[in-house]
Amino acid sequence: IGTITEETDTPPPNSTVSTDLDHTSGTVTFTDADLSDTHQVTVTGVAASGVVTGLADHDTVMGWLTLGTLTDTMGTGLDGAQPWSFSAEDQNFDYLAAGEKLTLTYTVQVDDGNGGVVSQDVVITVTGTNDTPVITSDALDETRAITEEFSTPQPNPTGSTDLDKACGAVTFGDVDLSDHHQVTVTGVVAS
Repeated sequence: IGTITEETDTPPPNSTVSTDLDHTSGTVTFTDADLSDTHQVTVTGVAASGVVTGLADHDTVMGWLTLGTLTDTMGTGLDGAQPWSFSAEDQNFDYLAAGEKLTLTYTVQVDDGNGGVVSQDVVITVTGTNDTPVITSDALDETRAITEEFSTPQPNPTGSTDLDKACGAVTFGDVDLSDHHQVTVTGVVAS
């Protein structure tokens, strides 16, 4: 069993699209009473559970678990060992919000070549962190000008209750797919 927590930066903003590798490893061990058997170990499948919306395609996920050099039991029947390594770019888990979990269950199969086949699960749990939203609208697109009303002929009236107004939209994105957002105005600067 391996556990990974998505990368986080302190203080925020938390970076996204990191190509840093999230990594964990372990070993599947086995014995065989048939001393002359030679074994082949393969990864036969993967099942994903938890928060899967946003997860990479099946073939990509399968490629994240690799097998190392097999130590076979031939001659002793003991101490069979197949090291495994899980490695995926952190950006593959950006879609997970803070505390959300993804569980990947890989099936590893040991075959003795004589009809004896057994399987063991390798379970990887990934826990998400909060990725900071990104404002996608250009600051220049959010700049508006208003001209005070005036009348001809002069004198220009004062005390008008007509509203001077401008409008626009602040757009943003967030790779944490289940986050709910609140947008507020936190201040104003006059010049």
